Amino acid sequence: MNTIRLINKPFFFLFTITLFFTVNASFAQPDGAKLFKANCAACHKPDKDLVGPALKGALERWEGNEEMLMLWVKNPQKALETGDQQVKKLYDEWSPKGGMMTPQSLNDEEIMAVFAYADAYAPPAPKVEQGGKITYVKQDDSWLWLAVLSVLLITAILVLRSVVNVLQNAIRIEKGEDLESAIPVGDSIGNWLSNNKVLTFFITLFIVIALFIKVWDEALAIGVYEGYKPVQPIEYSHEVHAGKLEIECVYCHSGALQSRTAMIPSANVCMNCHNAVSEGPLTGTEEIQKIYDALGWDGSAYTGETTPIEWVKVHNLPDHVYFSHQQHYVVGDVDCTECHGDMTKETVGKQNAKLTMAWCLECHNTMEIDINSSAYYDEVHNRLLEHGEEELKGYLEDGKITVRELGGFECSKCHY
Repeated sequence: MNTIRLINKPFFFLFTITLFFTVNASFAQPDGAKLFKANCAACHKPDKDLVGPALKGALERWEGNEEMLMLWVKNPQKALETGDQQVKKLYDEWSPKGGMMTPQSLNDEEIMAVFAYADAYAPPAPKVEQGGKITYVKQDDSWLWLAVLSVLLITAILVLRSVVNVLQNAIRIEKGEDLESAIPVGDSIGNWLSNNKVLTFFITLFIVIALFIKVWDEALAIGVYEGYKPVQPIEYSHEVHAGKLEIECVYCHSGALQSRTAMIPSANVCMNCHNAVSEGPLTGTEEIQKIYDALGWDGSAYTGETTPIEWVKVHNLPDHVYFSHQQHYVVGDVDCTECHGDMTKETVGKQNAKLTMAWCLECHNTMEIDINSSAYYDEVHNRLLEHGEEELKGYLEDGKITVRELGGFECSKCHY
């Protein structure tokens, strides 16, 4: 009996440890969607070919050769050097379009999570616009028209005043009375103002308030360029690339995955496709030729004579404002359209939103956060628990946690 107990104790201990890690792992499964967006979305789509092949069905295509698939994802060059025929066929087919795939720092479990996400992927339903189309604020020229009408009105009053004086003198001539000289305009206005002091006060007060409001509105509009759409050196069409061809935003603006800025793509990124595509559906060869000229591409080789493309910056934030594309796009999972609008219907870049402090705070005040969606929020969750469950329950009274409740209104979050 004692022997059995001695055997059972270590067995029970090992069983407990194994069960603990198994249960713990079940609550810490890698998020395939997040991993795909952060590591794969620049070159792949889950269900369609892009610069690289669609990932859906990859496990089925590599059935029986999964070990080589893992190696291909982690170290493509090493996989190619093995001489594996499936790897060679994949490389020969796709390297002309996008070059050698970048090695991914993912473990086997994370890679499997990405492929599982791709296999289960279903295209999102089309968004239904609420409240009509997006409108853009145009320059208000009502004050200019008001000034013009005021000048015309004053001119008409002066002319009528002169006509009245002439008619009155004509009547006096008929009656044989002495003619009266016209009262100067200044004296006439002064007499009227002195005889109507209360009305003069309210008119003056109205003019002062109106001018103050106008100056205030103009001051608030300084640096606000909603709808700004500058002419660019190349007539790049987002409607064609992001719309018809369905190229992911981060394929060109890859900085959104890892840095503050989304970055303007280099012309070399354009050449991933345009080394084979030399004519576009809208402008023919004219605009694509500008890319070739910038890179010194003669159609078969690079000449070394390069010219930088002088793109015009569209979105400009003040120097004292901190904004991170990675934090919003990767961690916060904010869709690009929230700030940039539907670029699949635009040509060159356009500033869709005001980008004012009030606009940002309104988003922070209403944007909900799922603190279980990312390990990024684990520390935030732990700190909330440290302050007591009652405080956490206070945040959850309305059934949600917003950016504001996690410090999104703190000045130092956005300002140095």
